[in-house]
Amino acid sequence: MSVPSVPFARDASLQHFRKTVFPTLARQFPPNAASDFIGHDQGNASPRFCRLTLNVVPTTGELLNLSHLPLALLIQPLAKLKPEEEAIPVLDFGEMGPPRCRRCRTYINPFVQFVQGGGKFQCNMCLFPNNEVPPEYYSPLDMSGTRLDREQRPELTRGTVEFVVPKEYWVKKDGSLPPADGKGGYPMRFLFLVDVTENAVNRGSLAATVAGIKEALYGQSAYEDVAEGEVSEDGTKRRLPKGCKVAICTFDKEIQFYNLHVSDDRATE
Repeated sequence: MSVPSVPFARDASLQHFRKTVFPTLARQFPPNAASDFIGHDQGNASPRFCRLTLNVVPTTGELLNLSHLPLALLIQPLAKLKPEEEAIPVLDFGEMGPPRCRRCRTYINPFVQFVQGGGKFQCNMCLFPNNEVPPEYYSPLDMSGTRLDREQRPELTRGTVEFVVPKEYWVKKDGSLPPADGKGGYPMRFLFLVDVTENAVNRGSLAATVAGIKEALYGQSAYEDVAEGEVSEDGTKRRLPKGCKVAICTFDKEIQFYNLHVSDDRATE
C-alpha cells in the first residue's frame, strides 16, 4: 500500500488555491493553513477566521477517542483579508442589538430557521423554537420559508459579520455608563497560551514564544511614537491600553496557571 506524500499534497493545495477561489459552502476540503487562498463567503465563515483541526469530524465521541486526534476550532476574528476579498460588513441594530436566541444567546445567523410566517425563529445551535422576532426586524416568508429580505441582510447570508454592540455592553465595572461615544468599560484582557510540550522545547518554539511575549510586553515593539498633543516624558507610549490585564497559561498534558500579581515576588524577574 502506498503512503500519500504529505509534501506533494501540500504543494498541490498551494498551487490549486493560487488560481481558484474557495467558496465556503462548497463540499470540498478547505485550503490548508499554508495556502494563499481567496475565500468567497457564502454563509459559512472562511477558514481564514474559523478553522477546525480536522477536516472530517468523527460521528461519535468514542470514534474521536480511538483516533487520538485533537478536535478543536481555531478562531481568528481579526484575520487580515486579501484585497480581492469582500470587506466584512459592520451591522448596527441600534438600542435593541442583534437578535439572539433566548435560551443559549446565539446570534442571528444564516442557519436559523424562521417559522410561523416569520414571527419566530428556531436556533440552529440549541434548537429552541420559540424565539420571538422583534417587530422592527420582522419580514414575511416566501413559499420556501425564506425571508423576503434575506439578500438585503448580511447577517443572514454571510458567515462573518461585525455587530456594533448596544450600550448594555459598555457598562463599567462600577455600574456606570461611559461617555456617549462608547469608550470605556472593562479594560482589555490578553491571554497568552504557551505550548511547553517536549516537542516545543526541542524545536525551539517555546524559547521563541517566550522571547516574543517579552518583546511585546517590554521590548521596543511595546511602545509607539506619541501623536501630536499627547503628553509623554520620553516621547513614547505603551501600545497596551491603560488598565489592561495580562495572563499567561502553559500546557502540555495539563494546563498550568500562574499568579502574576505584583505583590508576589515570584511573578517578577
